[in-house]
Amino acid sequence: EEKKGSWKEMFSGKLAKISITCILLSGLNFIGYQFFSGFVTVYLREVRNFDAKTMGILFSAASSGSLVGAYVWGFVADKFGRKVNAFGFILSSIMIGLYFVAPSNVTILSICGFVYGIGLASSAIWGGYFTELFPRHLKTMGASLFHGGRIIALFAPSIVVAVRNATSLQTAMWGAPVLFTIAAILWLTLPETLETGVLYKKEN
Repeated sequence: EEKKGSWKEMFSGKLAKISITCILLSGLNFIGYQFFSGFVTVYLREVRNFDAKTMGILFSAASSGSLVGAYVWGFVADKFGRKVNAFGFILSSIMIGLYFVAPSNVTILSICGFVYGIGLASSAIWGGYFTELFPRHLKTMGASLFHGGRIIALFAPSIVVAVRNATSLQTAMWGAPVLFTIAAILWLTLPETLETGVLYKKEN
């Protein structure tokens, strides 16, 4: 008879660290996205003083980057390992920083947004990766940890608004690259599941 999984097993022993890290990783991803993408249209209107047409162009650039990135990071994950994709979050962090300091040039901001979108899409592999981190009877539970991050992210908009009211919108949005960087570090602490991956370490 096939062994049935339980949440108690997911949060006990060595698996507890992996489960908690996956939830935090997912949560930081959603919060970071809310901090930047959730308020970027407000930023472009209030801080950059762009019109609706220009805002549409810039938002489309980021969305296009995410579409391209899903294919790019899928290839990278299968070729070099799942953990290499963590550097996608580092890339997004850098692009957000450049987005804030770059001049109000549509071309430059579009490129920054496009590359930000590419980096953000590195998390597209989590569905498969989270299942690979757990034994067979716990794989479906492992996949569901991705949605646990959504619960953590429920408070993100309120946090941004609170910081904005106390300081400024841009100051609040600077939380995004910080969170994505922390997420990347957390991701790198997880096991590599691809045996041919460049960051693979065989357990004793």
